[in-house]
Amino acid sequence: MEKAYRLTIEGQVQGIGFRPYIYRLAQKYFIKGYVLNSKKGVIVEIQGKEKNVDKFLAHLHKNPPALSYIISFKIKQIPCKNFSNFEIKKSQDIEKGFIFPPADISICPDCLKEIFDKTSRRYLYPFTNCTQCGPRFSIVQKLPYDRQNTTMSKFKMCPVCEKEYNLVLDRRYHAQPNCCPVCGPQVQMYTLPEGAICQGKEALCSAIKLLEKGEIVAIKGIGGFHICCDATNKKAVSLLRRWKRGSNKPFAVMVKDIKTAENIVYLTNPDKKILSGIENPILIVPKKNNRFLSKEIAPENNYLGIMLAYTGLHHILLSKRVKIIIATSGNIKEEPIITDNIESIKKLNTLTKYFLIHNRDIYQREDDTVISKTLYGYLMIRRSRGYVPFPFQTSGAMNKILAAGSDLKNTFALSDKKGIFLSQYIGDLENKETFEFYKNTIRHFIQFLEIKPEVIACDLHPQYFSTQYAQTFSKEEKVSLVKIQHHHAHLVSCMADNNLKNEPVIGVCFDGTGYTADGTIWGGEFLIGNYDYFERKGSFLQFVIPGGETAIKQVWKTGISLLYNTFGENIPDVPFIHNINSKDINTTIRIIEKNINSPVSSSAGRIFDGISAILGIKKDISFEGEAAIFLQMRSEKASEKLKYEMELTENKGLLVLDYRAMIKKIIKDIKNKKQIEDIGLGFHLALAKGIKNVVEQIRNQTGIKKVCFSGGVFQNNLLVKCIIKEFRISTFTLYFHKNFPANDGGISLGQIIIANNIKDIY
Repeated sequence: MEKAYRLTIEGQVQGIGFRPYIYRLAQKYFIKGYVLNSKKGVIVEIQGKEKNVDKFLAHLHKNPPALSYIISFKIKQIPCKNFSNFEIKKSQDIEKGFIFPPADISICPDCLKEIFDKTSRRYLYPFTNCTQCGPRFSIVQKLPYDRQNTTMSKFKMCPVCEKEYNLVLDRRYHAQPNCCPVCGPQVQMYTLPEGAICQGKEALCSAIKLLEKGEIVAIKGIGGFHICCDATNKKAVSLLRRWKRGSNKPFAVMVKDIKTAENIVYLTNPDKKILSGIENPILIVPKKNNRFLSKEIAPENNYLGIMLAYTGLHHILLSKRVKIIIATSGNIKEEPIITDNIESIKKLNTLTKYFLIHNRDIYQREDDTVISKTLYGYLMIRRSRGYVPFPFQTSGAMNKILAAGSDLKNTFALSDKKGIFLSQYIGDLENKETFEFYKNTIRHFIQFLEIKPEVIACDLHPQYFSTQYAQTFSKEEKVSLVKIQHHHAHLVSCMADNNLKNEPVIGVCFDGTGYTADGTIWGGEFLIGNYDYFERKGSFLQFVIPGGETAIKQVWKTGISLLYNTFGENIPDVPFIHNINSKDINTTIRIIEKNINSPVSSSAGRIFDGISAILGIKKDISFEGEAAIFLQMRSEKASEKLKYEMELTENKGLLVLDYRAMIKKIIKDIKNKKQIEDIGLGFHLALAKGIKNVVEQIRNQTGIKKVCFSGGVFQNNLLVKCIIKEFRISTFTLYFHKNFPANDGGISLGQIIIANNIKDIY
């Protein structure tokens, strides 16, 4: 007796060889019917003997395709039909529904082997791919994921490629970016002032020779341009560092393989698994002392961001003498990563006259994903290539919402009934080009995912570009606007990241800036709350930020403010004071006293800045978080544990963590010539102990024992280590971010969940 069923499979099931897998499975179990892609997902109709159909379904449930992620598997029995065989049908748009767009996937072993096989027609062809690897999100213009809907549509397949594409049992069956040297994209070496000088293998050889000579080359990849040079060539690295206009922001490096990586960083087996996964992120791990690597790659940093070559192009470039290259984002300052050939030549020509470009258009730019190794596991620092646009699944249904995110390290988010889609890393919206990228990407996501928002959520800060965008969007699209407090969004983001239910938790939210209705700047907050509400239970003792925004770069001003808050006018004579113009110091003190452009703050991020300045580590910074990072790096080298205390007081029901006694002791130890590293570690330990003291008081008041840590400050591995050790003997359960950034890159996740829980706006 025969049975027939219709299967509707939703999730990440397109662009990963799902249909050929179903076809082969049907052949194995003598099944008739068809499989096709649709906007509903993958549709399968199967018919055969009952025992064969049962085996087919059991196999598919137990062993789905390797790259698939199934979230819905619906089976409906249907009448038997006159199927004569099993076939793969053309994609259909007739069924409105939902599919997961695929992320970009690093090159697979089979394609890599082909590239270096001299007998292969794809020998040294950098765009080699199959259904198990290659560009996806970066080239897709609309769904479903078919070639005509990608930037590969302009490349007509040659007869051999077309045969592969249509041969069901070939691994390139319906591999949408399928191509070869005859019919596909080509690399080209473009130099100034000559112009295009060669292409194909000759261009690759030219780029390899330039890297070997110590030249800087702009190289177009999957999601944008990298600026590359030999990481062992100190002269080239120094030139690149100078071009970055004095920024000490660490460069990432790309290596040929794990063996090469182990020469420069310490790796565990889990680290190797992360590095060599299909996403191939940058992984920040402890670095080894390497004389042959330039110190300017990551100045005064104990860690190195490292990634493996993830495209055929990268593997070819690293196949000769140069095994380690700097591969930093190709952009100007905080502008978005460059994707266009002409724009790269126009904007990067002050750095290099060598451009390895290609003619496969990048439709969606995306930076490399960055992950940091921590004591508790791995922390997503920047979520982008390889992870986007894969959605976050919630336990309950989501409404159609757009969350605008924050202004720094922006991501936005879109949701509907099937989940939450966070965008790739956008960047800092104060930059004009980044803001345009932000607006364009929102438009693309709305069209791409076919989600028309009914609500838009944003931050409370009225001056945020994201808030202003949300207000305009709300008016133009006639949708409800929801404004959400910054640290509540942080708290909920961490809860969601850990799949917590909608239950009260304690939130420790430490960052640089968070706007509140009373005009003060939060940033060192202890909250209780859930997806529906929050209440502020504790905070750092407030201080002023003299000069407002200027103090973010000139962190010595925050140092002066902390000293003034501790000692009054009698600021102690410590070494860092001598490196600042006395007139500037006096002006800063007057600004504080007269409250001129000096917002009140409880920011933990600014406290890190101030302590870094007081210890003489950093008085000015070239990128966000630099003072805190350098403080952490120095503190990790401590040889003695100095003990400091933060006093816990109460003011009008608010627990206040008072740092002044600690600062007095720090000043005393500076004058007694204690090691800066030891003082820095003492500060971290005191902060961890202070956090525990506040959390214990909140637990005593509320009975809550779950604690969520969110905000950019908790990217500090040393602080997290101190916290975990401080809480090791306690009844608390600690939750840190894992899959989404603790920094403002995770804000949109919190915003969208909070907005979804406001019942009266739907």
